[in-house]
Amino acid sequence: MEEELYMAPIPEVFYSTKTNKPFSNCTKCNKELISYNDDILYIIEKAFKQNIKQKTKDLIFEYAMCVDCIEEMHKEMSKKSLKRIEMYFKLYVDFDKREKDLIEDCFDDVEPWISNCVITDTHISELEEYQIAAFCTNDDIIFTHLPFLLGEYALEEIQNLLSKKTKGFIDGFEKQLRPIELEGSTYKRKLIFI
Repeated sequence: MEEELYMAPIPEVFYSTKTNKPFSNCTKCNKELISYNDDILYIIEKAFKQNIKQKTKDLIFEYAMCVDCIEEMHKEMSKKSLKRIEMYFKLYVDFDKREKDLIEDCFDDVEPWISNCVITDTHISELEEYQIAAFCTNDDIIFTHLPFLLGEYALEEIQNLLSKKTKGFIDGFEKQLRPIELEGSTYKRKLIFI
């Protein structure tokens, strides 16, 4: 029996900031992501730094990447890093329970899915740095283990789990995504959800 997918139109928080519309192409290979002839699967990730006192936030990077490119990226990361990240999430998050609870309460509203850090439960309003990620197909978001938010503490812990090889690979990829005006900012490089 096929598992039911819970989907809704991609919310604006996951739109491209350049176009104010859903991402249309894979950031890495440029494949079209919205095709009504095929079910194109992809991940969107965005990273933010916010000033809590002034209630402002800056986008650090954003991307949309098709599953084919994600699989290629996985090959560049060390098996040790991928295993450590998998174990970290298993230790702190019961994704099946989270998904069941959120789908019962509000599956088509993204806000509860990304309002608190999935690891520490810290509310977004208390985070100076955070990243959000979503799994999508065409112009719909899919509610499964994603979407979720990771706050600065969890990001730092995950960063410490990465091998030197993986850190170098991620830093190189992230540099391609960061807006020029943010080069040299105080944002600490973190894991990208791939």
